[in-house]
Amino acid sequence: MTPNPLHRMNLWQKFAAIGALALTLIAIPGAIVLRDRIDTQRVAHDEEAGLAPAAAMLRTIQITQQHRGLAANVLSGNMAFADKRAKAKDDVDAALAKAATTGTELGQRMHTGTIDERMNEMAGQWKTLAGAVGARSISPAESAQRHTRLIESQFALLDEIVSTSTLALDPEAASFYLIMGTLDYGPRLTEYLGQLRALGTNALSKKEITPEQRAAIAGLIGNSRHYSLRVQQALERSKAADATLAAALAKSIGTAVESAKTAADLAEAELVSAAKITFTAPDFHTRMTQAIDSQFDLVTAATGELTRILEARADAARTTVVQVSLALAGGLLAMLVTVWLILRVSNRALRASMDAAQALSRGDLSVKVATDGRNDFGQLAAAVEMARANVQDLLAEVRGMYQRHERGDIDVVIDAGRFQGEFGTMAQGINEMVGAHIDVKKRALGVVAEFSRGNLDADMEKLPGKKAFINDTLDTVRRLLREANNAAAENLRIRRALEAVPSAVMVTDSEGVIRFANSAVLALLRRIEPGLRQRVPDFSADQVLGQNFDRFHRNPAHQRAIVDHLKAPHAAQFKFGEHTIRLTATPISGEDGQRVGTILDWTDRSAEVAAEEDVTALVEAASRGDFSRRVDVARREGFFRTLGEHMNRLVDTTDRSLHEINDAVNRVAQGDLTREFVGEYQGVFARLQGDLNAMTRQLVTTISDVNAAAQALTSASGQVSSTSQSLSQSASEQAASVEQTTASLQEMAASVKQNADNANVTDGMATKAAREADEGGQAV
Repeated sequence: MTPNPLHRMNLWQKFAAIGALALTLIAIPGAIVLRDRIDTQRVAHDEEAGLAPAAAMLRTIQITQQHRGLAANVLSGNMAFADKRAKAKDDVDAALAKAATTGTELGQRMHTGTIDERMNEMAGQWKTLAGAVGARSISPAESAQRHTRLIESQFALLDEIVSTSTLALDPEAASFYLIMGTLDYGPRLTEYLGQLRALGTNALSKKEITPEQRAAIAGLIGNSRHYSLRVQQALERSKAADATLAAALAKSIGTAVESAKTAADLAEAELVSAAKITFTAPDFHTRMTQAIDSQFDLVTAATGELTRILEARADAARTTVVQVSLALAGGLLAMLVTVWLILRVSNRALRASMDAAQALSRGDLSVKVATDGRNDFGQLAAAVEMARANVQDLLAEVRGMYQRHERGDIDVVIDAGRFQGEFGTMAQGINEMVGAHIDVKKRALGVVAEFSRGNLDADMEKLPGKKAFINDTLDTVRRLLREANNAAAENLRIRRALEAVPSAVMVTDSEGVIRFANSAVLALLRRIEPGLRQRVPDFSADQVLGQNFDRFHRNPAHQRAIVDHLKAPHAAQFKFGEHTIRLTATPISGEDGQRVGTILDWTDRSAEVAAEEDVTALVEAASRGDFSRRVDVARREGFFRTLGEHMNRLVDTTDRSLHEINDAVNRVAQGDLTREFVGEYQGVFARLQGDLNAMTRQLVTTISDVNAAAQALTSASGQVSSTSQSLSQSASEQAASVEQTTASLQEMAASVKQNADNANVTDGMATKAAREADEGGQAV
């Protein structure tokens, strides 16, 4: 048997159900009234939103009609209407702009783009037509036809506005007939009067009228009278439904009706029935315009009244909504107060039991229930208290097991035998669940232990359900460990390779922090540490790792800007005390092209620079004739020591040779021709030695000849002439010998210059060799 649903409801729920039923009986009709009034208010606002674009479109129609008549006169050659036509054109532009703005607002409110599309199409038609009229490139008849088509488009757009804003579906008779007379029959009446004005003005301007024109004008007169009658009928019905409209519109209606009748009668008398045209075109145009304007004045006045009616309707709907809402709220409040008063006098035991049960449902076991009663509520309280005690004991067991497990005693379980029924089942289930989780953790940690011993192939059986995340986690750890092992091995190979290279290499990260320095660069830094401390007082080569490289530069910001914008290796030379260091920075980029660090190659050029300075000083001294300077080879090693020794040997050879040559020349100058220039010489020095010895021998021979000639002169005066000739010859030979000596000295000077040039060449070769050696070191 299906239990009664009321038996499953709480007491407060039953009272609440009674109150809800009562509220429903009130709320349903109230909601219907609210919905109707809200819809009425919304429709009224929608209709109000349509009045502004409708009025703007009516103004556009009115000015377009005026432009049609004025354009017909201008195109017919009556230039008296030219200024009015131009002004009418500007008025149409302004009216179209306002219509476009208000039409866009209506379209946005009603969520439609049709009005904007048709407005843009109509604006394009007007722009083309106005341009043609202004250029006088169309005939009066074509202008009238195109104007009429444009006005028909404007009427269609007016109908679209009236339909979109729901003005055409107004639910009340007064406003409905007012809308029909204002936005339908009245504008149509103005159009027929406007066409009548255009045709009549054109005919009167030409002072002639064709039968066809008479027939057309007669038709327009008939249509004008028909729509004038319909306007009167619509407004009469509107006034019958709303007496306030009679006083408000009486004058406008009378003027509009009378002017329409007068205009129709004038056209019939002067154009249709007249045997001869005597009425002037300007007067006809003015009279017809006044009639049309009176119609639009009526439309304007009626539109104002329509606005008042719609606003009043919206206000009345709003008032009804507020009243009904207040009534419903009052009913709800009354129901709530009644239920509260009934619940307030309910049984205390029921309240206590409910409080304890609710506290128990929230996990609060501190609320005890008094069990002194024997009624139904007392028994209920006892049952709730027993349930609370059982849950409290079970939770105490769970908490105790948790604390023991937290202290590491993971074998502790709940004593399930202490509990009966489902409480015992719950305790046993907790024991089994905790045991299963611990077992899974042990197996997972066993796999992790295998990972730590290097066995990355260790695996664990696939766990079911959401426990599979443990398998996924172990697989992820295995993959990451393998990737880390591979990366570590690769990094170790790179690190060992950098450690083994003889070049002094340092690596920084993207922030300029030094992350690696091989033994060569540490040894270099220790060697130049005193010089570095002149720039960085607290510098220590043993603490360089982890420091920022910018601290080595006097202007860290400048240094950082250079390093951050590196695209290729950049080299610079620095002086730290007595040491000259060339630093080459090479950017490191990741796979994504982002900068990840910099390689810094330190090269100690102190020995090279010192050797360059020594060789340069030696060559400059030799070029000045000072051969006493030597390269200090004791402070040089390797290539620079060999270079210094060879340079010293070159200077020694040159100096010794020049001294010996100088001694030989001095002996000759002092008349000692008994000694020759001896020694082992090569090249130009050997040739110079031979030339000096030949000169000496030649001088000895010459002097001997001179002595013999002198002796012969004393023995025989007869031989004076021959002796003189012999002396002359000897003098010539001596002069030749002197010239040969001079040439030898010049050759010796050239040899000295050649030695100096050779020294310069040697210096250049040394410099080039040092540079190639340094570049070779960088390449390594």
